[in-house]
Amino acid sequence: SDEDRKKKELIEDKNLAEQMIYTAEKSLKDAGDKVPKDTTDSINGKIEALKKSKDGSDLGQIKNDTEALSSEMQKIGQYMSGQQQGADKAKGPEGENVQDAEIVDDKDKKEDEDNK
Repeated sequence: SDEDRKKKELIEDKNLAEQMIYTAEKSLKDAGDKVPKDTTDSINGKIEALKKSKDGSDLGQIKNDTEALSSEMQKIGQYMSGQQQGADKAKGPEGENVQDAEIVDDKDKKEDEDNK
């Protein structure tokens, strides 16, 4: 029935919210001080909002808060990948002239000459 479908959807969205909260808390912990405090505070605020809404029965609010937390968490990924790119650049030699090269196999060259 329609009521059963709504209950099922509510349960699924609450489970998704739980997973999102867990993932966000773990991501913040793993990122540590690599993420600016204002971003951490913002994400923690979204976590708290989602914790409150998931305990209720307003499906729309749960979805909105889950999406808000999800989009805010993307900032963690941006900071982490930005940190990684910065680390990669720091490791690489500066001013190195890199050229693409074609690998030529002598055996292939000989076969081409034989076929002529």
